[in-house]
Amino acid sequence: MKAISKGSSERSAKFKELYALSVISRQEYEKATTSAAEVQVRVDEVRKQIATTESTIAEARRQPAA
Repeated sequence: MKAISKGSSERSAKFKELYALSVISRQEYEKATTSAAEVQVRVDEVRKQIATTESTIAEARRQPAA
């Protein structure tokens, strides 16, 4: 997950640089940064799901077998 998040941040930074150099339009820059933000939201959601699952597994392991 860190690789996805890092890649998304790096991509966003590259688009910002391209926009600053007037290589791409503002619309292209905004589309790219919006996409990067959406990816970050998804990454955060998956991280929460993983944490919840790990917690559930840990709790199940603590309970004695019936």
